[in-house]
Order: sequence, then C-alpha cells, then structure tokens
Amino acid sequence: MILENVKKYIFIIALLAIGGQMYASQEDNTDTYIKYSKEIMETFIKECEKQFNLTFMGTCLGFSYNMAEINFIAYRKGTLEEARTLEVKMTEALLERINTHKKIRPLLSEYPFKPANTSISISYQKEDGSNYLDGSIAVAYLEKNNLFYYTANPKTEKLDLLLKEPYGVAVKIVNKSK
Repeated sequence: MILENVKKYIFIIALLAIGGQMYASQEDNTDTYIKYSKEIMETFIKECEKQFNLTFMGTCLGFSYNMAEINFIAYRKGTLEEARTLEVKMTEALLERINTHKKIRPLLSEYPFKPANTSISISYQKEDGSNYLDGSIAVAYLEKNNLFYYTANPKTEKLDLLLKEPYGVAVKIVNKSK
C-alpha cells in the first residue's frame, strides 16, 4: 500500500514538474498536456505491470521535449531473450499510444514519436533488491536507439555490459522468433 502511494506521488510530481517547465508561458496547455500524458502513461504502466509481471518504479515524461523515460523492476531472473522481447514490445506499445493519441499530437515538438525518444528500463532483481550474480540479465534499457544489457559481476557486484544492440536489430530478432 505504501509502495503504491509512493509510486503515484512520484508519477504526479514528474508530470507536474516536466509539464510545468514545458508550458510555463502557456499555462492553458500545461493542464492539457498533463491530462493527456497521464491518460497515455497510466494505462500503459498498468498494462505492462499486468501483462509482463513488472513493478513500476518511476517515470520522467517530456513528450514535447521528445522524451519518455519509464523504469520497471522485474522480481525474477532475467534472460537476454526476455529482456529484448519486453523492451521491444513495450517500446512499440508506448509509441503506438503516443502517436495515435490525436489530442496530444499538437503538443508534441516532434511527430511521430520514435524509439530514440523513449528510454524504458527493466531491472531484474531479487525481492530483497539484490542482483542475481549468476550471469543473468540485471538491467536492460533502451536509450538513443540502442538496447543495453548488463549482468551483475559476481566478484564486484557491479554491472558489466553484456551487449549493446541497435534497436532495429532487436526488433528483427523479436519478430523473427514469433
């Protein structure tokens, strides 16, 4: 219950902070932007949590700044295949939501929104918050059209880059495996 309230608080603060900065000179657009951003993100986050068994941890929205950043935790061991598939499916779903939302479109500084405009991260960890130290994926995230996959080093417990993969390559691999 407390975690849910904290998540909602973080979400609202991020929306207000970014929305307010973007349209400080156009106050009437701020409320509109926040309303539509919230419509898009709340349903997207809930569906990702349910469909992929993830826990939402935070977001930083700036659709009109051409960026949407979302962070999730998966309380399980991660494989490269699962991380790649989730990153592609979630990115495509988010882009679809943003690009087909006709009311937010005039508030975007760039249309259509592209994978390079998103950053979705998934941290795979144990319930106690520690990393698996067996070579499984610890973190996967999309940034600037590249997917990054990290494992936790069993000796240092620091993250080591396993693979940097262009988003387009990941999409082809995921689509080929269907």
